Amino acid sequence: MNIMKLFNINLSEPLVVGLMSLFLISSLLLHYKPFVMFAANGQFKKFGTGDAKKNTLFPFWLVISVASISIYCMYTIGY
Repeated sequence: MNIMKLFNINLSEPLVVGLMSLFLISSLLLHYKPFVMFAANGQFKKFGTGDAKKNTLFPFWLVISVASISIYCMYTIGY
């Protein structure tokens, strides 16, 4: 049985693509932990300038937000 029909949920295809891209991008970033977003001990860096060991211009939350919204918009325009 389809879970969407069970709960009477009507999700548009672009929304599903946006949510799946959010999940995929988040999973990849958490798995690979790029040094731009994470400190050497694996903790998130804070948003800001200054000490490069503690701060970054590309925090995790900003990267996944911009990437997911961009993918959603590109898919919606192309769809």
